[in-house]
Amino acid sequence: MTRSLCTKGAKKALVLILLFLAASLLLLCPQAGAGPCNFSVGLYAKTDDADNPILKYALGEQEIPLIMLVRNDSQWPVNTDLGFSQVETDQYLIVTDPMGNKHLPVLQETLAHDDMPPLMTFNVWEIAPAEVLPSGWKRSVQIEDLRVLFPVMNELAGEYAIEAELPETCFGWTVATTQGLMGVLDENAFQGSMRSNQIRIFVLPALGAKLEIRVKDENIPDNPYREQVPVKIFRESDIQEGFSFEEAWERTATVTDRKTDFQGWA
Repeated sequence: MTRSLCTKGAKKALVLILLFLAASLLLLCPQAGAGPCNFSVGLYAKTDDADNPILKYALGEQEIPLIMLVRNDSQWPVNTDLGFSQVETDQYLIVTDPMGNKHLPVLQETLAHDDMPPLMTFNVWEIAPAEVLPSGWKRSVQIEDLRVLFPVMNELAGEYAIEAELPETCFGWTVATTQGLMGVLDENAFQGSMRSNQIRIFVLPALGAKLEIRVKDENIPDNPYREQVPVKIFRESDIQEGFSFEEAWERTATVTDRKTDFQGWA
């Protein structure tokens, strides 16, 4: 009688263990990634003048709008970092001002991928929280005025280059756990960044002022006009007292700057 009860108890325990193992296997079932990352990020400027693609804005007066679009261009879902679909994409903009200096957005908060939980391990692999973005997924953001993110555009005229660089992660496969979907960081995973196209705009002096300057060399009688000579325009109030010409040229912010054409005009 005792033996029969023990046998029945052992069978029940075995069934419970098998059910527990089955549930565990279900939670840790590997899921293959559908394909490699194929995200893209594009920048588009709004202009009211369709016949004139050159983008010009008055210094400190006109708003400088921009549209940013991130999308999955592949024909399959992609496994990527958890939170990528909600990331504040405008925080990844980079602006190069007319002096060649690069600027990041003001009030830049800690970026989403820096806030992710620490990596965990599954078997011999490191895993990280993941999400699946379907084919054709896209997210756009419209920036009403770039000057809010880059105040230098209120102060410095000239040509600006605008681009973006976003972190990109693609998991070759994922596992479903009690903590949610996890991406496996093995040789099939990709971690890097994606760059956008580059937009160039001109921020012009306010009030619509137009200056024409011609440079010539008095020591050359036949053809005194000089081409490809740099010309800079400064506000007199910006030049510090006591500056030499060379110091003012190198260390004072310009209202605008150009190079002369083949006839010496800037």
